Amino acid sequence: MKSYSIDFIVKWHEIDLHRRLRPFCFMNVAQELANVHASNLRFGYEELIAVDQVWVLSRFKARFLHYPKWQDRVSARTWHKGKQGIFGLRDFALYDQNGNDAIVATSSWVIINTRTRRIERNNIFNISEEAQSMALQQDAIGEPCDKLTAPGEPEFVRYHHVMYSDIDFNLHANNAKYVEWVLDSFDIEFTKSYTLKEFQINYITEARFGDEVAILKKEAPIPESVRQANNLGPDSISFYIEGRRGDTVIFQAVFTFDKDAAR
Repeated sequence: MKSYSIDFIVKWHEIDLHRRLRPFCFMNVAQELANVHASNLRFGYEELIAVDQVWVLSRFKARFLHYPKWQDRVSARTWHKGKQGIFGLRDFALYDQNGNDAIVATSSWVIINTRTRRIERNNIFNISEEAQSMALQQDAIGEPCDKLTAPGEPEFVRYHHVMYSDIDFNLHANNAKYVEWVLDSFDIEFTKSYTLKEFQINYITEARFGDEVAILKKEAPIPESVRQANNLGPDSISFYIEGRRGDTVIFQAVFTFDKDAAR
């Protein structure tokens, strides 16, 4: 009960031009794992929606040690780590067919009231001693999902219009779609030559159907801890990315790439 796992085979519609599992698809897997495990622990969707509450992802950090490829058999696992202030903490790991870490991730969640759209501190997760007793103090990634700071003013890249395919049944853009928005902001030659090694996204406010989101980015320095954790080469590069609706920041992110990694 302290963790939840599934096994699956990487399918053709989950891979990129290098036949590797798309980061977007990993986030979909993580989201489903989180939902099922929270429900097993009795603080999932059904328990919360009954009192007009819902879990919302606030921050997510993933590290790609090596990518599963098309038709690989893999195992994905999640566990919750208790709470820290307003956040519920949850980690993830995806293992290759030999049981080695392929992708690891850590995340921070909040519970909001579906009517007011505000954070709801009085919720069953916070007040349940049983929920906290089921926490597993194990870190997939040692560093937490901290606040992100822009390394200067980012430059405009493109607009993304939030469409039907972006939204979920909460009627806002699904958290995994933001990864697609960011990666779609790089040209194909960059995508052919560079591999995503780590990203963090901080979700600031909701994006809803019809919103016009400006995507902006700026090259950012790579902390030594990130360079070492990902065994980055000399041609690695990192970008700070923002999504804005007018003057409102929708999300902040940092994506770090390595040239010709995992080839």
